[in-house]
Amino acid sequence: MIVAIVVFGPERLPAIARVITRWLQRAKRTYTSIKQEFDAEFRERP
Repeated sequence: MIVAIVVFGPERLPAIARVITRWLQRAKRTYTSIKQEFDAEFRERP
């Protein structure tokens, strides 16, 4: 955290945190979607 403050500055840190949070949320949604597709595909097979 201290390194982030030094590198990016305290003014930009909240904006960077929001961007990272959005990326993580998108990654989680993508993972969940792919997992659901795989699960559905394997459930259909006898």
